[in-house]
Amino acid sequence: MKTLSKNIKYLIIGILVIIAFFKGPNQQNYMIGFLIAWVVFTVIRGIISKIRNNKQFDANIKKTEIIKKAKKFKKEKIDKFFMPEGIENTEAALKLHVNCRVTEKLKSAYPGAIWEWCGEFPSEMVTNGGTGRIKTTDTGEYNQADVTIDKYGRINFTMLKTAPLTNADNTGKDNDSGKTNPVDAAVWYSLIG
Repeated sequence: MKTLSKNIKYLIIGILVIIAFFKGPNQQNYMIGFLIAWVVFTVIRGIISKIRNNKQFDANIKKTEIIKKAKKFKKEKIDKFFMPEGIENTEAALKLHVNCRVTEKLKSAYPGAIWEWCGEFPSEMVTNGGTGRIKTTDTGEYNQADVTIDKYGRINFTMLKTAPLTNADNTGKDNDSGKTNPVDAAVWYSLIG
């Protein structure tokens, strides 16, 4: 609509210029020539604007199609990532993920290490952060580890060596003399509480 009103303004201004400056028998020829030039100019300008609008429209359609495909692909990828085949709920997926991370971290230090949770899987520890214990084999002198997961999901290990109390060497004896050290209960309770 704006381009049409601009074109009409050009037509009116052109006719007024011809009337003001061109007098005589050729004035009608100038007006007809100007009118033909104005029509050709208006048609060409309209065609060019339609082509531009169609290109922009096609580009917008292509962009929206690409965006829709990307969103669909991303959704499919996320769905496939979080729920592989054979996993029914998110707790099972979380357990698999944490077990994989624990295995990777343990095997980075001890390549032949094998481990298992002591007791049930500590799902509360995983969701809120905390510490759980695992039994390990092929980890050198260590046979257990405390697995700590902080609130940001970082995993840390504290390797432990546990032995039964009956197998402890020199329990309560001084290493040099072989005599047992007396323990004062009052001092022990004041220090330890």
